[in-house]
Amino acid sequence: MDAFKTLRDKLYRIRTYREPWRLIWLPLAALLLLFKKRPRKTAYRNVLLINFGGLGDVLMMTPALRSIKEHFPDAKVDLMVGKSYVQKAFEGHPDLDDVICIKMARMSAFLKPLGSIGAIWNTLYLYPREFVKSCLRRYGIGINYGVMFHHWDRFGNAFMYSLGIPMRLGFDKNESWLLTDKVQKRRELEGKELYLAFLEPLNIEAGSKDLFSPPGDVKGNPLVNKIIKEKAKAWATIHPGGTSHINTRRWPVEHFAEVGKYLLSRGTGIVVTGDHEDQGVCDELAKRLGDEVVNSCDKLDFKETAFLLSCSKICVTNDTSIVHLADAVKVPHILAIFGPTDPTYLVSGNDRYHIFKSDLECAPCRVGAPHEEVVPCDREIKQECLKFINPQLIIEKLKALPIFEKNTS
Repeated sequence: MDAFKTLRDKLYRIRTYREPWRLIWLPLAALLLLFKKRPRKTAYRNVLLINFGGLGDVLMMTPALRSIKEHFPDAKVDLMVGKSYVQKAFEGHPDLDDVICIKMARMSAFLKPLGSIGAIWNTLYLYPREFVKSCLRRYGIGINYGVMFHHWDRFGNAFMYSLGIPMRLGFDKNESWLLTDKVQKRRELEGKELYLAFLEPLNIEAGSKDLFSPPGDVKGNPLVNKIIKEKAKAWATIHPGGTSHINTRRWPVEHFAEVGKYLLSRGTGIVVTGDHEDQGVCDELAKRLGDEVVNSCDKLDFKETAFLLSCSKICVTNDTSIVHLADAVKVPHILAIFGPTDPTYLVSGNDRYHIFKSDLECAPCRVGAPHEEVVPCDREIKQECLKFINPQLIIEKLKALPIFEKNTS
């Protein structure tokens, strides 16, 4: 009986067993690939952008998106993402017609040795609805901004190839023979500059390099209303969280607390931000700082967070999407703490940024673009690069800022 249950469970994990219609769909998809009419290369009516990164990655892409829309004003531009919160954040973007979110799934071990053929099969098998919908859009240009994982680079290239998009752009790495135009990774380019490099094969001149700043009425949220009522007060946003990776990018909460206590001593209001994954660290920081702090963790959406940042004079944050959102809304002073990641790639060279990073010889261990291979930290003190960035360095920088330079203590 136990052996039967084990076999049944294994079968149920196979999609074809649960969804037998896929056996009929695959040969139909193969016929569609062979006989469907391809768009003319000269008719760039619609554009498909693929970016499976987080909010920060997509924000860095927005100057390139703006330039594409300005160059092809009559084209429909769609964005394919892999995270629902990214889809929600960019729905209604003025330069996008549709934001498509697909459920991220790994390629099966059986298909991996087949390389590109396995990637195409995997695309048709796992995402039939997205494939049919995209076929109807008749894209003339596809750009795969694959900056996360090798599997997703491969999937993006295979998806564009399966659709028969005449002009397919992507990084010159995984399954790049599926592309018509390859973009070289250049370490000297910062994040948004690297995205803008995809415009060169299209002969598009880059326009404004400002990141997208979400508009909208956000006054319905009580936390937002509190900030509006006390707008005359100098506010600072502290973001102590960030998505967990192989090597964490989180500065210790006790260090954030020291900085927060200094800000409170100078009469500055503090808003703590974060999403549901940051609840623990945000609650701990708010507890250390007391009742004067506004803990907005998991209570704000993308637009509301952007609005609160726009009301702030200061943003103290780890390397996360808040770095880019604060830049987008032009926070006057962005104090960003970097450990395993490379700030020269991730932040723009403007005087609103104040970067704090480790002097350890192994930092940053993620050199260059975020799609580089990462090795887990092998130091005796894990993430020593972050733990030993002294909070006093940030406090001294705060004392030197124009809003604090008088009567510093």
